[in-house]
Amino acid sequence: AWLIARWGERTAREMVGATDAIAAGDFATRASEAAIGEVTAVAQNINRMAATLGRLETARRRWLAEVSHELRTPLAAIRGELEALVDGVRPLSMAAIASVQEEALSLGRLVEDLHFLAMADLARPPCRFESGDAVALCRDAAARFAAQAAARGIEVTVQTEGRAAFPVVWDSARIAQLLANALTNSLRYTDAPGQVALTLSVEGAHVQLLIDDSPPGVPAEALGQLFEPLYRLEEARDRAHGGSGLGLAVSDAIVRAHGGTIAAEPSPLGGLRLRIRLPIEARP
Repeated sequence: AWLIARWGERTAREMVGATDAIAAGDFATRASEAAIGEVTAVAQNINRMAATLGRLETARRRWLAEVSHELRTPLAAIRGELEALVDGVRPLSMAAIASVQEEALSLGRLVEDLHFLAMADLARPPCRFESGDAVALCRDAAARFAAQAAARGIEVTVQTEGRAAFPVVWDSARIAQLLANALTNSLRYTDAPGQVALTLSVEGAHVQLLIDDSPPGVPAEALGQLFEPLYRLEEARDRAHGGSGLGLAVSDAIVRAHGGTIAAEPSPLGGLRLRIRLPIEARP
């Protein structure tokens, strides 16, 4: 009994030491796994907890670093424009004011996206669910990007199973934002001449939206990461195209707020497919 008690005391001390270290922020600490099943299970749980907390801490630090970088870029542009105006290097004109305004709007959109994602993590983001038309939302989104797509040599098509209208209960403004983010992503990374296809279908109590684009595609190992905030498949290429890495993350939050799902997979057109399923009647 004395030997067993000593062994139990030593094991307990080791676990207390491990949990104290983890509580202090040392997520590399691991508890020693004993030979008895229940004690081993506790040690394994502690180790899994430490590994999870370590990943979360790494993600938090990466998030802060990348957010600060994204905010610094438009701020530096605005500062440079204003300094040029103050020093007289650039004359005050409507073109100069428009340039500063464009950078300010870009900064505002970035802040709004970050705020929406933060709200989505803390609680369900605010949505106004009301009657709308899913077909009209799809056609309006395609029409909005038609001129931009044509200028780049990309054809945008919409298929709605022959439906002229389909009533839904959604937050139409948020779904319009979702479609805009998805189409922007497709147009940004589709080579010309190319094709982007938006397809609407009804499956039971859900509406399915497919956004397909032609090559290039996305590597299979990267598909699951596309909805992570600030994730970029190619850092230099994405920054050159003006992407902040938030569009698909915001889209994911909008879909989850509607009780739906979104997934990325290879497209039959050779590029990327976004598969979105939304309940016909979304409720808070």
